[in-house]
Amino acid sequence: MIKNMFLQLNILLLKLCIALFVSMFLISVSPVSAVTQFSQEHCQKLNNERLALRKKLRQPYTKDQGEQLQNRLSELTTLLAYHCKKPVK
Repeated sequence: MIKNMFLQLNILLLKLCIALFVSMFLISVSPVSAVTQFSQEHCQKLNNERLALRKKLRQPYTKDQGEQLQNRLSELTTLLAYHCKKPVK
């Protein structure tokens, strides 16, 4: 009886491992192009804001201001990288 329960538990564990492996594989091969693309106008506004922030970063600023500017610059760079690869018209 205990052997039978142990065998059933091993089979269940094996099925779980297989399901986990398959799901991880499917996630890893999913296309990145499924990311929503912004309009050309929106991408241009984001890029203009990014350029303005870079200009501000060349001027004197406090530590707190610098952190805020760097954080926003990072956000904009990420948005542009993901959502402005092929902007829609």
